Amino acid sequence: MKVLITGGTSVLGRSLKRVLGRDCEVVTAGRDDSSDFRIDLLNRDSFRGIDIDYDAVVHCAAAFYGDSADGMIQNELLNSLGSLYVAENAATAGCRHFIYISTIFSLRHNDNAYFGSYGISKQHGQDNVSQLCSARDMLFTSMAAGPLYDIAGNERKHQPLFYHIIDRAENGKDIHFFGNLDPIRNYLLIDDFAEMIGIVVRQRIGGAFNCVHPDSYKLSEIAELAYDVYGNGGEALFLKDRPDLPAMYIPSATDTFETLKYTPGTSLREGIEMIREFRENR
Repeated sequence: MKVLITGGTSVLGRSLKRVLGRDCEVVTAGRDDSSDFRIDLLNRDSFRGIDIDYDAVVHCAAAFYGDSADGMIQNELLNSLGSLYVAENAATAGCRHFIYISTIFSLRHNDNAYFGSYGISKQHGQDNVSQLCSARDMLFTSMAAGPLYDIAGNERKHQPLFYHIIDRAENGKDIHFFGNLDPIRNYLLIDDFAEMIGIVVRQRIGGAFNCVHPDSYKLSEIAELAYDVYGNGGEALFLKDRPDLPAMYIPSATDTFETLKYTPGTSLREGIEMIREFRENR
């Protein structure tokens, strides 16, 4: 199989390239020179030079701007219109399967305090690409990921709280959480998510899937795991005079695990242990 990955130099893109590279020919497209093809998500013409006869496209590229007016505009242009440009090029090139990497933050739910411009624009992109794929007879798959982490810490900018917990536990320092709540969080190792995408690509599985870890934890429980792994002391404390931390809606992924016949195998404790080992061997 030939597979094109957009955002191929991202943390997810690199992990996915390793997974698919076991038995697929993989090419990457992105905005930097280290990609096989350089593309600009806002320039429709930049996609026309990609004339590879590929079997599948995995669209990982995305914008993560904020909720300001400028941020909303950039999110909408890149995540919605840009995704349409990618899908249009894929269909024109005869691609047979389009995999759209989305986010659980696009899900409208009372408990989803993270629903904002980014999630809205990703949902718009998914709806538009799904419509185009249907019209062009191209199999469509959406994979909505929960918060992702990696062993080397390259996802720190997207998961600052998670790595802050690890940092404090490593140094035996107390962790201060804001508010009176102890909200639930769910973290999925990025390599496990890449394995899920690989299954979808190889088996040509269409549909919409929530991709989260089967186990969720309160923040205090994550802190306890980290303290236990490092064994350097420290305590999780709640500053009850500060604003509560936002809630996170974590959808069920049971149908995903059943359809893919795969359940993420790295527990959060194992993931933290892998981070500790990586840091010790740097």
